[in-house]
Amino acid sequence: MIKRTSAVDHMNIVNVTSTAVFEVGDSETINSTAWIMAFQSPEMNNQVQKIPDFAHYKIFSKPNPVLPEVKKVRKITFNEDPFIRVNSVTIVLVSTSATLHVGSTKSIHLQSRTINVRMLQGSPSDLVSDPSGEGNE
Repeated sequence: MIKRTSAVDHMNIVNVTSTAVFEVGDSETINSTAWIMAFQSPEMNNQVQKIPDFAHYKIFSKPNPVLPEVKKVRKITFNEDPFIRVNSVTIVLVSTSATLHVGSTKSIHLQSRTINVRMLQGSPSDLVSDPSGEGNE
């Protein structure tokens, strides 16, 4: 790994979700996995539901694709300045199984599989409240 030093004067991060990685400094390997399943329907509101098994859904039982071996390429890199300097970074969201990394890493493996099913009655406007408080009766 090329030895470089990263310097960030100011970093403003609004939200880092679960299974996201925020790494400052060098690392050997970063792994992040998230399997998320969400169901919502009017019938579920007042009932205790059986938790579904991930194995019953193809998206969760398919094997991860394996990238083929890449022929090694000889590479020579010269960095006149071994420092990476950044004044300011603003990040609104580092989402599911994503990585924000300031530094170097040898390998990174990320995965996210998601199912969201929502079957609601009424129009979408019925589900959103008015922030001003007007019209909410």
